[in-house]
Amino acid sequence: MCSAIDQPMFSDVQLNEVTSYLDLSPVYGSSKSTSDSLRTLCGGRLKASRYKGQQHLPSVQNKTSRCDVRNSSEACYSAGDIRVNQNPQLTVLHTILLREHNRVARVLCTLNPHWDDERVYQEARRIVIAEFQHITYYEWLSIFLGQKYINKYKLLNDGNSYSYDYDETANAATLNGFTASAYRYFHSLVAGHLRMVTEARSTSNVLRLSDHFNRPQVIRARDNFDSLTRGLTTQKMMETDQFYTAELTNYLFRSTQSFGKDLESIDIQRGRDHGLASYNDFRATCGLSKATCFNDLKGSMSQKDIMLLSRLYEHVDDVDLLVGGVLERHTDDSLLGPTLQCIIAEQFHRSRIGDRYFYENRNQPYPFTPGT
Repeated sequence: MCSAIDQPMFSDVQLNEVTSYLDLSPVYGSSKSTSDSLRTLCGGRLKASRYKGQQHLPSVQNKTSRCDVRNSSEACYSAGDIRVNQNPQLTVLHTILLREHNRVARVLCTLNPHWDDERVYQEARRIVIAEFQHITYYEWLSIFLGQKYINKYKLLNDGNSYSYDYDETANAATLNGFTASAYRYFHSLVAGHLRMVTEARSTSNVLRLSDHFNRPQVIRARDNFDSLTRGLTTQKMMETDQFYTAELTNYLFRSTQSFGKDLESIDIQRGRDHGLASYNDFRATCGLSKATCFNDLKGSMSQKDIMLLSRLYEHVDDVDLLVGGVLERHTDDSLLGPTLQCIIAEQFHRSRIGDRYFYENRNQPYPFTPGT
């Protein structure tokens, strides 16, 4: 189930159909049937298709149900999450993680030829999940949350030793305010045009994002996978602010049409559909003063943005969480304002201490050995 920071334990919330833990369920699936369908059942490996000597994700049988294909020869992939084909960036990441799992599985088979498929698969999966968790906490969160919140919530472990902060009473379910609003702020980071980069680090082509929603064929053409991967690792992200690329606000999933949907509007409406508390309520929950009028927000956002809010909303209590959150001034060492920073930090704190199998946790069966 989803959860909320300030809701009673047994309040009604939306059902979360995927796992709440940072366990790479988009790669491995959130159910046994999905997981089994993605496995070769040989050597602990995941299923893969091959194209020009390279591993790609396995093809889905009914392409028209998952992709916006124009003919049957176009690529359409299967993974642990049905959104794998949604955009080229996501498909590239899924492919990298698939290849990494199979690479680790091959190494484990070589080192342990007596292991059966199940053990190789589970150990490879555990290692790749650990890589993912480490990158998320040590290389990503510290930039986005800032050191103040990293320290406040003790999100990083000291040194290379084990952590002992697992709490069996902690609720590790995904916070409703996190998934239905706060974390969607990062849609503003998405670039509307993707650079294709050569080995010499020069731009060879630029892709328009809306040309490739649910059309992963571009990944397989020529050496586009490598070029896109280099582009994604070198192209600057957009600013974290209230401005989304028009590729998301005017052309989302447009297919062959001139215009598409508006992701920013969808993000705002999702918070309403989920019955989230207002921005003002979340401010109070996160330790900020609750505003009684729009001018009370002047310490959190610009006067221009306050004026815009006062024109769009009848009362300060009506402001949606995402709308108010994205307008907040960023804290000194973070890419977030204090309200969204609080919600996201709380989520990753729970995801760490509430996960018995978090990679640094000593109190689990067969923990990893400490780093040196």
